Amino acid sequence: MQKTYQRLVREFFWVVMKRDVARFVAECTICQRNKRSSLAPAGLLQPLALPDQIWEDLSMDFVEGLPKSAGYSVIFVVVDRLSKSVHFIPLKHPFTTTLVATTFIREVVRLHVDEYLSRRDQVLKELRGHLLRAQQLMKTQADGKRRDVEYMVGDRVYLKLRPYRQVTVGHKRNEKLAPRFYGPFEIVERICKVAYKLGLPIIVAIHPVFHVS
Repeated sequence: MQKTYQRLVREFFWVVMKRDVARFVAECTICQRNKRSSLAPAGLLQPLALPDQIWEDLSMDFVEGLPKSAGYSVIFVVVDRLSKSVHFIPLKHPFTTTLVATTFIREVVRLHVDEYLSRRDQVLKELRGHLLRAQQLMKTQADGKRRDVEYMVGDRVYLKLRPYRQVTVGHKRNEKLAPRFYGPFEIVERICKVAYKLGLPIIVAIHPVFHVS
């Protein structure tokens, strides 16, 4: 804004000129679409809730494309979010949901039912307390570099995209000169505190839910 004001003041002057220039620059759609944002990323960290018991909240994933060993080429990974215990279970390709469920019961549930029932509450309480403190420290550190931003349904916002990847929004011959932001698009639904659904054009082939950052 200051550079624009300095250029204008050499040739023109009117009352509250600086205020008018600042408002014009702030509302300029071309500037908002093409200038790099100097603000801190929007949206505070939203940690996942810690489970109360071990083997109550699990994460699962599949490591595929491995060289075959005894006919197995897939690793089924199961991690307990509280204790961080992990199981690596080999699978053969192709596999079905029925096979995965059966394997999970045989290799995970069977081994941890007794452990789940016999674990002392004090050990779990201490473990959960350590994780909660670590989670709070991470959130405090991350939130110090972010902004708490909230929108309402009906607000119009600009969308930051990678033009060389999401070409259905606005394809340009020279992607390096493409705008940094697209829109504005209307917010049609609030998914959670940091995620919103936008009213994108029908021809846009991307998911309409975005993080505020």
